[in-house]
Amino acid sequence: MTLPGSAKPSNPSACSTGTFRLKDQVHLQDLAHAGLITPSMVDALPPLLQTRLAQVRASE
Repeated sequence: MTLPGSAKPSNPSACSTGTFRLKDQVHLQDLAHAGLITPSMVDALPPLLQTRLAQVRASE
């Protein structure tokens, strides 16, 4: 049962398929600009997420 106003994602597995939305990129930029992404956090990320963070940083 789906409650009114709560839509199911059209692709529930989208997060695991490697999508990288602009919205997510902007959130990373905001966190980085606020100094909330520390080197130890980056080291603890899986390789895919380290690559995505590097892409965001390179695009600034």
